Amino acid sequence: MKETIDSKSVRFDVYTKDSSRIFDLEMQTVNKSNLPKRARYYQSVIDVDNLSQGIEYSKLRDTYVIFICLDDLFHEAQPVYFFENICMADGKMIKLDDRAYKVFFNASDCDKLQSDEEKSFFKFLKGESADDDFTKTLETKISQARENLDWRRQYMTWEQEMKHQRWEAYEEGLSEGVQQAARENAKCMLCDNVVPENIAKWTSLPLEEVLALKEQVAHEQA
Repeated sequence: MKETIDSKSVRFDVYTKDSSRIFDLEMQTVNKSNLPKRARYYQSVIDVDNLSQGIEYSKLRDTYVIFICLDDLFHEAQPVYFFENICMADGKMIKLDDRAYKVFFNASDCDKLQSDEEKSFFKFLKGESADDDFTKTLETKISQARENLDWRRQYMTWEQEMKHQRWEAYEEGLSEGVQQAARENAKCMLCDNVVPENIAKWTSLPLEEVLALKEQVAHEQA
């Protein structure tokens, strides 16, 4: 999604809605300080997409932007942080009631959650064994997905992934790391007999470099 033709587009991990609510669910495996502003931007894109021209503001649905984090972004040892817009006046907390919510789960303190099902889910995310029906089902599905190369390719194209990595590198100053990742991805695609011209397009590597990698792969396989 994107607000305008010139604005930054966003790619949601999970996006679902019903007649009155919209949920954006994001998996975050590393702690990044820009998550609050990402949540703000995601919220704005959802609202613009949700409200067509001429529609009343009252028709905006309740929205939830949810980040599932492995670490504690706010360092308060809380298993979940629930945010909504409020005003603090004379010691009173007044809710804006704009029905826009941002939620950050902290898997590192999941033992403090009240629900056994939630505890099991977040422990599973941290790499612990599946211990209930839901996480055992997840484990089975993950194993099937890892073995299904077609499914993995359909889930996210190489071009989308490399665009995402290049933008992350621009923000974090990791351009060299992305270039190396592009080279490794190119070598994997060469092993799958993808034509060099497409690899150059999807990874943004120069065609000459892809051809050099092709010779390197051939030498390693010889």
